[in-house]
Amino acid sequence: MKTISPLSLSTRADVTIDRLFVMRQHWEVGQVFFMDAPRKQSAFLWFVGGSGEFLSPDGTRHCAARGDLVYIPEGSRYTLRFSDCTGELTTLLLELCLAADGEETVLYDGITTLIKDLSDHRVTELLFLLADEFERPERSYFSLRSRYFTLLSLLAENETLHGIRRRGAACIEKGIRYLQTDGEQALSLDEVAALCPVSPAYFRRVFRACFGVSPSAYRTARRIGRAKEMLAHTALGVEEISERLGFESPSYFCRAFKREVGLSPSAYRKTLLS
Repeated sequence: MKTISPLSLSTRADVTIDRLFVMRQHWEVGQVFFMDAPRKQSAFLWFVGGSGEFLSPDGTRHCAARGDLVYIPEGSRYTLRFSDCTGELTTLLLELCLAADGEETVLYDGITTLIKDLSDHRVTELLFLLADEFERPERSYFSLRSRYFTLLSLLAENETLHGIRRRGAACIEKGIRYLQTDGEQALSLDEVAALCPVSPAYFRRVFRACFGVSPSAYRTARRIGRAKEMLAHTALGVEEISERLGFESPSYFCRAFKREVGLSPSAYRKTLLS
């Protein structure tokens, strides 16, 4: 099974999400959950109103505090003991099966805290939206998958900001934040470099060192991901989506979309409707 971080996944067009499940959970202080058999799906576990300690069969311990968002990879076995539980909602569980290029994938090899003391309102609102959507009598799996992709994108942003600081690349953080916005991006890459301010060549070199791809490839991949969301959740036409996302022309947008996804935008929308 491959291990691909959220940051690397954000630049790929061959990622699929399946076997989705969301559950609000209530636990009591001292209660223990046993995962004796290997976990069949990976999961995100948000500790909303409590804390917990994971204990793996090899004796490894992983503590999660109130507010932490934890990732549990497929295949994990562990016990989880809860503490400091208050309120009706202790944890929010989100399960999924990730694949890249048709091969099952995990984000990390072991239980990992993705975000300490989660306070990003975009992430918290998204997690509750996923729970609300899953609990609907006629849930939309297209909507659920889209929101899961958005969650992965936000986790990639979080990983990016930590990564560029660790690598001493904070000088290009402003340019990275600009490229991570979802709206129309009117600036050229040379102008994005000037925001930092560094030379275009230096910006491209440091960016590639952080992401493994060029700024232009990263920008295109994010725009295509946003286009997929707009095709799934809005009635906007191809020309309007192209314009909103800053593509130079609808024809260029269609070519880029087909190169990344394997279908034209119109054909992709038809597969969703069918």
